[in-house]
Amino acid sequence: MNKGKDILSVENIAKMDMEKSKQFFFVGGVPVFDYMIDVEQDEIVRNTQNKAMFMDTKLFLPVGTILTGKTDTGEEIAINPFACADLMEIGGKHFYSLEFGGKQRQSRDIELAGSVDQVVGEMIEKIPDLIKSEKDIIKVEIKRPVKISLGGNNKNIIAAIASIYSSYGVPSLIDKISMFHPIFFDTGLELWNILQAEYGKLKVNTGDIEDVHIQGLVPRKGYVITVVKPDGTRHDRTILSNRTNEEKIGQERLLNRYQAIEKLLYESSKETDTYLVLNSLTNPEELRLVLHLLQVAYAMQVDTFFCLSNTFLNCASELVSSKSYFRRRMLRWFESPKELIERRVLPYTSHMILNREELTSLEPGIEIKGLERCMLEIARSMNHGRASFSVAGGKLLVSDGRRGVKLAELLAREDAEVFWEKCNLGPFNGFKYAERIISTGDDNVIKFVSTLGAGDTFTGIFIGLAALGWDMGHAMRAATLGAQYFIKTRKLPRLSDLVSLDNEHTRCGTFGRLKDSLFFHMDGDGVLTRYGAIAEKTNAMHTNQLHRPFSDIVKHYCGECK
Repeated sequence: MNKGKDILSVENIAKMDMEKSKQFFFVGGVPVFDYMIDVEQDEIVRNTQNKAMFMDTKLFLPVGTILTGKTDTGEEIAINPFACADLMEIGGKHFYSLEFGGKQRQSRDIELAGSVDQVVGEMIEKIPDLIKSEKDIIKVEIKRPVKISLGGNNKNIIAAIASIYSSYGVPSLIDKISMFHPIFFDTGLELWNILQAEYGKLKVNTGDIEDVHIQGLVPRKGYVITVVKPDGTRHDRTILSNRTNEEKIGQERLLNRYQAIEKLLYESSKETDTYLVLNSLTNPEELRLVLHLLQVAYAMQVDTFFCLSNTFLNCASELVSSKSYFRRRMLRWFESPKELIERRVLPYTSHMILNREELTSLEPGIEIKGLERCMLEIARSMNHGRASFSVAGGKLLVSDGRRGVKLAELLAREDAEVFWEKCNLGPFNGFKYAERIISTGDDNVIKFVSTLGAGDTFTGIFIGLAALGWDMGHAMRAATLGAQYFIKTRKLPRLSDLVSLDNEHTRCGTFGRLKDSLFFHMDGDGVLTRYGAIAEKTNAMHTNQLHRPFSDIVKHYCGECK
């Protein structure tokens, strides 16, 4: 392979126009209030009289176990895991389980949290054969005050973008960024003050208060439980999530909200670099309007980042099961979430970010076709015909746990011709199209606190740097280092933290490699073989590469970092 030019000195690498403002619109993903709960393992064992069991990634609690404590505002609180867990019998005794590293949603018609009297009364009412009186309740004390903070996918992504931008070597950068996360909320609740304070720090516009307020709307809450072992180390976290009542948001309010967003896109996207971030939706009525918004953004050449989640798939499933969203070409209603996403989301999306589990939910054939083939097929179905791209097709990122992250994309023709020359594939004789798969981020992280939230950190860093014109491979490397830093420290990284972590991988031998695969597809020449006639030919080049020092990449894009 030819050495060619140093990629960091190539003049046509996209550079950010520092004088031009940027705006991000975040849709979907309601605000979530995280109740941060630390429970001592010894406290659980002592209060349950050694009946609690720790098995692999699960904690089995005897029926009747509740957690009691106070919030950082002094409010007494009791948490009932039974609201989110399946009841099971082990050795003639009844238990419910908490999954470490996972999220369990409220599945019973019983309050997840409230006063001790309320929780105890509901347990006696719902399972009188097991809980006959308060004597059957096992109270595990939460010794530290329960801190309440604003969370949720969009807030976490916004915070990651802000952390990276504030450490960029351009002091005025953060002042040129606008963040919009239009929400609905009962502004009479005390939690509204927390939301305003935290979004105020991030300079996020949530809309006018009269447009935001919905009386009686239940906020989403996540009770984030961390069990602390006797040696001070921690089990991975588990989250118990409550039910909400989004059906209180009327169709007219939703329609007015999305028409206002569309108007903003029409008015400002020509003068300002605009990005639409679509996250987890839970309201099928809102999804109807999001599908229209995607087409408006597409027409206005607004880059869209689609963060697929299982909640989005469930929302799409509810919409199609109602037989009320029409597929015009087939003159029938959409029949599956997969069909809806393939026909109404992917063609209008430039970037899609998800994990392997979510990809499997969307494309069950992954186990037969293989991950990379599925990724390339989906990338080809994205972003059809956008004027700002020289080739149809989008960019698909799939995180694969400890194996890192992969990017599939169709290459613009001018880029593909450069790669053809660098790969030393002989005289250029034309090709129909070229594809690429990049894999990175398989470094070894020896010690970590928790993986929960790392996906949002990865997504935020990638979106933020992609919007600044970073090469996709460089943005992926930054995002994977950022996710690694987050699971080690539970802190949002700055660019200097990513440089330090990259240096640590080099010193400790824990670094991974970057794998880059290029596929050039050409027409067949009709030559007969013993098996048939050649219909298509593909030239492929696979390379394993050692990572360039991340400090070099940072210097290239911003000169210095903080």
